[in-house]
Parts: sequence; structure tokens; C-alpha cells
Amino acid sequence: MAEGIALDKDQAAVVASDSRAMVVSAAAGAGKTRVLTERYLSQVRKGVPPDRILTITFTRKAAAEMKQRIVARLRDEGLMAEAQVAETGPIQTIHSFCERTLRENAVEAGLDPEFDIAADGEGAQFAREAVRNTLTWLLDESPDAHWLVERMAEARGSERLEVYEALLAVVAGLVESLRSKGLDVDEVERVHADPEGLQVLWESVALDSLHPAWRERFDELDPTMPFRQRVLEAVKLRLEGVPRVSWPRAQGDVAQAAQESCALAKLAVEAWRALDAQMQRSQELDFAALELRAIRLLETSQEARRKLGERYRCVLVDEAQDMNPLQHRLVRSLDPESLMLVGDTQQSIYGFRYAEPQLFEALQDELQAHRLATNYRSREGILAFVDEVFKQIQQPGYVPMWRSNGDPLAQPPPYHGVEFWRTKAFDPAQTAKWVAELVGEGLTPADIAVLTHTNRECAAIETALKDIAMPCQVIGGAEQFYARLEVRDLANAMRILADPYDDFAMVAVLRGPAVELSMDSIALLAMKGEVFEALEEFEPPVPEDNDRIREFLGWYEPLRSHADRLPAWEALSEFLARSPYLVRLANRAGWRQALMNTRKLVAIASREAHLGPLEFAERIREVQRISHREGNAPIFDEQAPTIKIMTIHKAKGLEFKAVVLPTFYRERKQPRDLALLEETRGLIVSNLDRRPAYMADFVKQSLLDQEDAERRRVLYVAMTRAKERLCFCGDRGAKTGTLAQKVVSAMTPRSSHGAETSGLRFRDP
Repeated sequence: MAEGIALDKDQAAVVASDSRAMVVSAAAGAGKTRVLTERYLSQVRKGVPPDRILTITFTRKAAAEMKQRIVARLRDEGLMAEAQVAETGPIQTIHSFCERTLRENAVEAGLDPEFDIAADGEGAQFAREAVRNTLTWLLDESPDAHWLVERMAEARGSERLEVYEALLAVVAGLVESLRSKGLDVDEVERVHADPEGLQVLWESVALDSLHPAWRERFDELDPTMPFRQRVLEAVKLRLEGVPRVSWPRAQGDVAQAAQESCALAKLAVEAWRALDAQMQRSQELDFAALELRAIRLLETSQEARRKLGERYRCVLVDEAQDMNPLQHRLVRSLDPESLMLVGDTQQSIYGFRYAEPQLFEALQDELQAHRLATNYRSREGILAFVDEVFKQIQQPGYVPMWRSNGDPLAQPPPYHGVEFWRTKAFDPAQTAKWVAELVGEGLTPADIAVLTHTNRECAAIETALKDIAMPCQVIGGAEQFYARLEVRDLANAMRILADPYDDFAMVAVLRGPAVELSMDSIALLAMKGEVFEALEEFEPPVPEDNDRIREFLGWYEPLRSHADRLPAWEALSEFLARSPYLVRLANRAGWRQALMNTRKLVAIASREAHLGPLEFAERIREVQRISHREGNAPIFDEQAPTIKIMTIHKAKGLEFKAVVLPTFYRERKQPRDLALLEETRGLIVSNLDRRPAYMADFVKQSLLDQEDAERRRVLYVAMTRAKERLCFCGDRGAKTGTLAQKVVSAMTPRSSHGAETSGLRFRDP
């Protein structure tokens, strides 16, 4: 929303409110950032100094942009002294706030004032190493740990080493989830101390989820009946509009599952305590520890609360729908003269960071609530289309954005500006052709953004656009570097230098640019077992592959013979010098970015000079596993006149003249984790058996429901980035249940006349 336009009545009411604590729910394009900025100015005009207004958001980039906007507005108002104070004032991320609070109260918090903070990826790796060390010790000392490994091997038919790695991943995941939800380690231990007691808690949670009519029926049944049978009998009662539940039909051994769950909890608790102790010894905290320590300080220290209360008269929180339980507790522990939280449940798309949008929803019942529903970004046809989509896919609590200006008989406008690009699956090449058509119709490349779900999809679109000479760039590929094919290629090269019998890595190298064997040869080699042994006498079905294999063995075997004595950076450098990898890479689409990323990886390896090839490859795998935030080597100007390609998460808060959405073809995936976490009570639930107990199915259904809700919210965020043109890829023939199929099926008129009158435009391959 442009700064020069007057506030509407809803926005003005928020800015002028004298409420001590309020929550503002703001739809996409409703001007929430401007409202927050104007609220800040209103507090300054009332005499609150900028250094006593705490403004919290969730990324450093957002905090910097917010500070820039506020300082500019203060200067516009002639408040030069206040603008100068605001430039160094507390407009910051929640982690920066936690850090400052802990440093200023270090003695009470039990910390050295000079404690360190582990970066996002480093913190996760730090935690994983603590879990690994704890498990290694427990497998020697703890009968529970030994029993659990044997039980996992029996249930999954896996080797002991595979089970150990799986158990490591399970326990690390549990520790991360339990900590991020703000649970207390002693309480987790108490709840999981006894398998029979845990079963009672499972039953309580499952019963609480039942419709009241089913619960009443359950209570009427014979209490001596087995629990699951009693629930099955209760849910036979058909209720209109209430979906049937399937979890009571699960027939797995409940007692066994409870025993496994308690054993898993013991391992998680031990690892959690070991991690806490390690962080205390090293005085290095990850982000979860920052939040936990800050909450503990504020909830137990009256003096710390008093100092914060005196310092901050006003607290403003942006993107409040993305708070996790810890952050929610932290904000609610503050008690300023004025508190405002701004957000939109519909735009909560950070479930993977443990955001719980229901916490924001609950605030609307607890605090004075305001709603900003008018979208000033998108044209009317797009707004009406998005409203109808979310009506059709039954999004609970959805508030329409199109306004009829008070006319109850007004009909929504035609969906002008909306296009359906009919493809049954993600098709980068076809999408690129249609993007080129948009340019041919008068849009400039700079007008267009292609938004995807993943960085891999970004890379595929980038390649397809470059193949037809369309200027494009991937924006903000923060997670992309370690997911790039060239980084994976080089990691696999390091693996085969250390171990020629790593068949997965060997096949990857043989297929990649270093060798470029045909798929026919790769398929035959993969069937032979030990790929390296098979190469010497292999007769490829494609004659050209003979020369490629000889060339490969000619540089690989001499390098392998001494690679174990080289640091990773030197082994990488020799691999690049001896093999044809760089030459072939330079002949591929996207070669410039790939070459720069190759150089970047060598530079990273040189900073880890103590690591050998295998250790460096393991480090890359570890970083990939924890999704370390490492950006591409920069080669593009983000302001360049190019088509922008980015993930939907990166596009949040941005807007574009034309938006293309080519990737809504994802199917629901059943949770396959070996341990699950029940959300309401933090109960651990084993999922080891291929025939799970009812509680595992109960939690899986809950997770699927959450995933479906988040997928719809991601769709909303993606669609509401468009100002004038919204292009959605999908088809009635796409896989059933995908949003690409649901949206097109719900919104496509079945008659040609309907297509003409709806205002929709269609493109077909």
C-alpha cells in the first residue's frame, strides 16, 4: 500500500487505538506494514522515545527494512532527533532481543556475558553431535538403548549400523521438537516414566479429539470393553458433516508401542540434558537455547521483568502468526504499557520452524481484536478468484478480500487477470514457453515472478528459461547452495576417492559431468552389485561409453592412490584439474552459476583444511540434512531486468505484476518417522512397527491435517503476490488430491460459454 494514500477507517482505528493490548489480523495486501509503521509514529508523537519502543520481527532482513521505513517516516514528519535514536533503537529479531536480555542479566541467567551464539546450521550440527555422543555412551551403558536397537532391527529388518543411524536421526528430531515447543525436560521424563501411565495419557488425548456425540456414546458403553473396541463402537454413530475417523481401526500392539515410546523418551531426555550441559560448558547457545534461557529468566526473575518493563513502554510484534510456542510465551511474559501483535493466520507457512498459528488465533479471543481485510495489492478479478478458490477448497475461517461496497446483491467481478496453464504435472519447459508468451504479449521480464515450492524446482525453471534465452535469475536461494547438483557432484567425487565401493556415489559420478555414461550403461552397472569391480570388464551397450570408462579410470585410479593423504581442498583441486568435469560443466545450461559454486566449495574446503575428502563429504551431507542456510555465490543484480524465480517462502511479503505458479502438484505424504510427537501434550509415540498401534495412526492423521492446512496457506500466500496477472498451472487430469487438480476442477467451467463469461484465460500445450 502506497505511503501517500490516506489510511482507511480500519487502519486508522488500529493506529489511534488506546488499547493496552491488541491483536491485528491483516489479510495479504491490507497494508499491515504501513499500519505498524504508523502505530510506531503515533507512539512517538505521544512522547514515547524510540529507544523505548521494542519492535520485533522474525528475520534480520525484515528488521532492517522495518527500521529503514520507520526512520524515513520520522524524517518525513520532521522528527530528526527521534529518527537518529530509532536508527540504533530496538527494531530487531526475536533472537536479538533474547540475546540482549541475557547479556544484560547474565549473572541471573547463569551465563558468561560474552557467551557465543551458534549460527542456524551450526546449532543443529552442534545438537546432532551431542545426541551422537550420548547415544554412543548409552548403547554401552543402558539396557533400554540396547533393547531399542534390537527392537528396531527386528521391526524394520535392518542391519545394526543402519539402525544406529536411524535411531540417531529419530532422537535428534525428538530433542529438537521438544525443545522448540518449550517443553520441560523433567516433565517429559516424568510423563514417559511408565508405559502403562503413558497409555492412559494416550487414551485421554484420543478421547478429547472425538466429537461430543461420539464421546457421549463412548461413555455409555461397557467400561470393561478394550479401549480401541469401545471407540470403534462409538464412532459407528454417523454424524452429518463430521468426517469418519480411521485411527481406531489400527491393530498394532499398544503395550509394545508404549514401551518403545518410553525407551525413546529416555534417550531423548539424556541427549537433551547432555546438550544443555555441553552448551553451558562451552557458553555457546543455539536459537532454541536463547529462547528457553530468556523465558526462564523472565518467568523466574522479578528484577529482570522490572527492568524490561521500565525500558520498553511499547512493544510491537510483526508476523506474529509465525511464533512458535517458546516465542509466544516470551512475548506474553512482557507487560508493556502498549502491546500490539500483527499477523495473519492465513499466511502462516512456517510449520517446519514449529510455528503454531492457533496461538495467534487464540490471542484474538484474549486481546482487543482488529481486522484489516481489504487487499490493496491485487486487481478485483484476482481477489474474487482467490476468494472463490478458498470457498471451494473449504478453508476454515477464511475472510473474503473482495468488497462489494455495501451492496448485498453485488456479484463478484469476472476473473480477469487469471490464467490456467493446463499441465498435468510440473513441466519446466512448457512453463518457460508460456512465460515467453507473456513477454511477447507486452509484459517485461522484470514484471514476472515464477514462484515454486523448492530450490530444485527453481533450478529447473531457471534452466528451462535459459534454454530459450529468457533473462532470469534465482532470488534469495538461501538453502540452494548445498542442494545444487554441482555441490552434490563434488561431494560424491570425494566419497569415491575415499571408498571406490560406495556404489551410490560411484554411480552418481559416472552419470554426472565427470564421466557422462549413458543411462543404459548406468542401469546395467547398477545391477552388477559392486560397480567399481564391474568396470574393468564391463561391455557397455553404448559404444561411446568404452572411451568414457577408459578416460575415467585413467585419471581416477592415480588420484585415488594418494587421495587419503590429501586435505579435502587439495583433493578437490586435483579432481577438477585431472577430470573433464569443468569442461563438461561449462557446456551445460546454468554453467556460470555452477562454475562459481564449484569455486566457492573449494574455498569452503580450504577453510576446513584439517578435513580429508571423506570427512568433508560427510560435513556436506550433514549440512544438507540440517538445511544449512548458505546462499549461492552471487553473480546477479537483484534489480536487473530479469524474470525473478524464487520459492514461495522467499516471496512472502513481496508483490509482482505477474505471478506464475507451476508446482502445486504435491501429493499428501504419510509421515514415516520412526517416532512421532503428539502436539497437545508433547507425548512421544513410537512408529517402529509396520503395523502401528492406534496412537501412531492418530498422530499421523493429525499431522496430515496440519500439512493440508499449511499447503492451503502456502497457496494463499502464492496467489496473493500477484497484482495484475495470476497464472496457475494445473489440470483436471493432474493427480487426485493435489491442489493443481483441486483448484482447476473447482474453478474451471465445464462449458465453453462458462469459460467465456468467467473471465478466465486458458493456455494448453
